[in-house]
Amino acid sequence: PSPPPRARRFPILLNRWLDAHPQALASRARDLETWIRRNLSGPTMDRVEVALHLGSLLGLDDLVIEHFSLQAYKLFNAGRFDLINRITGKYLAQDRPLPHYFYVIAARTMARQDRFDEAIAVVERGKAIYEERDHAEVECGELAFVAGNVFRFMNRTNEAMTELFLAREFFQVARDQRRLATADCSLGNLYFGRGSPREARRHYLSALGVMKSLGERDGQASLLGNLGLVEYDCGRFRRAALFLGQAVSLHKSLKNTWNQAIAQLSLSKVYLKMGQFSKAIRVLKECHQHKVQQRHESGVLEAAALLAWVCELLGNPAAAKAWWDQIPDLAGRTLEPRAVFVINGVRAMTALFKGEFAEAEKRYAAMLASSRKGNGSDIEGGDCLHGIGVSQALRGDPRAADTLLEAERQFAPFPQRSQTSQIRLFGALFFPDRFPHVQIDEQVRIFLDSQAYEPFWALFAGHLQRRGTPGCLQFLEYHLRKTPSTMLQGMLARQRALAGVIQHVEARRLRAAEFYLCLENGLTRPIHVDDYQAWRGKYPRQHLVFDGPSGILAWHDHTAYLRPGSIPHGVVTQLLIAFPHPVDVDALYHAVWKTPFDPETDTGAFKSSLQRLQKILRSVTPTAKIRRKKTKSKFGGIALLLSCHWEAIL
Repeated sequence: PSPPPRARRFPILLNRWLDAHPQALASRARDLETWIRRNLSGPTMDRVEVALHLGSLLGLDDLVIEHFSLQAYKLFNAGRFDLINRITGKYLAQDRPLPHYFYVIAARTMARQDRFDEAIAVVERGKAIYEERDHAEVECGELAFVAGNVFRFMNRTNEAMTELFLAREFFQVARDQRRLATADCSLGNLYFGRGSPREARRHYLSALGVMKSLGERDGQASLLGNLGLVEYDCGRFRRAALFLGQAVSLHKSLKNTWNQAIAQLSLSKVYLKMGQFSKAIRVLKECHQHKVQQRHESGVLEAAALLAWVCELLGNPAAAKAWWDQIPDLAGRTLEPRAVFVINGVRAMTALFKGEFAEAEKRYAAMLASSRKGNGSDIEGGDCLHGIGVSQALRGDPRAADTLLEAERQFAPFPQRSQTSQIRLFGALFFPDRFPHVQIDEQVRIFLDSQAYEPFWALFAGHLQRRGTPGCLQFLEYHLRKTPSTMLQGMLARQRALAGVIQHVEARRLRAAEFYLCLENGLTRPIHVDDYQAWRGKYPRQHLVFDGPSGILAWHDHTAYLRPGSIPHGVVTQLLIAFPHPVDVDALYHAVWKTPFDPETDTGAFKSSLQRLQKILRSVTPTAKIRRKKTKSKFGGIALLLSCHWEAIL
């Protein structure tokens, strides 16, 4: 037998049954009215939903309108769009005065269901009423605010900006700080969508300061998500993941599933950008489930497309097809332009990843035409040109260099974005005479410092090997480490020459491993791998010994294991090389964590790692200690203090 329906679906099923059987209420009208009055302000949205619907069926209109106005935002945030459509539809069809919340919530719900034209029409009805009233600044501001956001969803940015600045003026006149902050938040969203992260950050930070002072957790959660998107645009992906992760957690604790799903969708894109595919799948599946429950078609299809993309990358074509099969033909559908761009972009990337370069170019060209027709941003246009240029270069099309240069010009105002480095790196590898201004190793450094991952690296791995600069080889080694085995197998099947590149990289790594570095009380000498094996067979346990390749730290009868490649292992290695001098905190972090030190987000992880390492050292010998030291760095330095004879192989 099929399982019973989940409890939270019960109000919707009951309400629909009552619509079809109105006579069921007549005999118990008095008892029902008592129950309705008791539960209109009930502790759960399920009871509130049933009470509002029963009240509207029994004709308790004034009571329903009053309490709907009080509960409207909670109902919206809980995704109760079915009830909102019923209540607002009924009373908007009547010729009676309504609170402005009716127009606002009705329009927001319609917009979330991609009914944009209907949403604008409802807002205009509300404006016509409240703009004629005195002292209605807050009401007019909220109506202008929702109109601006609907226009933003429709990609009509000029109209959106006009409405949002108008809303901001109304809220300033009303001296309403909370609503002023929400207007700043939406203006930040608008600037962000137009590719202006600095202006977006300014509005977001202004709004966040107000929300913190007011204790508005909902507002803080939304702004943390927005700041995460700004960091993503600026190529600071770890900070983006931190902010967005905090936003998801806060929205979840507030039971705001709508904004939780939005933040999850953004967080999944950060994980994809960093090559953290398992995390991306987990977050995307939860997001997809929320979007299905909310009946938000744009979100459902966007999440499905991204899940299909991850499956393609990981070499699971059957699973990818299952997700693609859930996405219908987009022609004739009223979807958010951003979602359409993402879905079409994923289709183009999939063709490129499979080596179908002509098909990829065709799809990118169609996206570019659509973006220009809809007044899309330079970022959108640059993304499309980047895809076209790469496809042309891999097909040997002589137009490729010009296309890539045009893409670079589109991204020139946004040097912080990872796409800028990707375009310059690819262009300099394929067309060095057309990109003489690009220093390849510098672009590699910028890209790797962001901890980004290039899923198409196999397509130009041969060019990286032939160029052979330290940066090119580092780029290859980095991506070989981060590429999952199933993904690498698919790459090898499509790119026959990739096997030779990998052999070259592995041979270089093995040659480098023929000799180790031996340190003894600060003196250094090389040691051959054969001599290392002999040394390893009989540790001088009267000394403090660190066997770096094996990860063993030993002193007399005490031993600890530091996994090679782990954070504690890396910290000990750097401190022993510098002994007895301190290492700058930022330099140590960059060397071990492989990313620049950010005091706002990395201090906690850095301190906890040092504390863990200090505990390990104490378990082996009391003669080894970690201490803070003053250095030229504003963050100070870290030094290893050893009061015994020591020896290390690194």
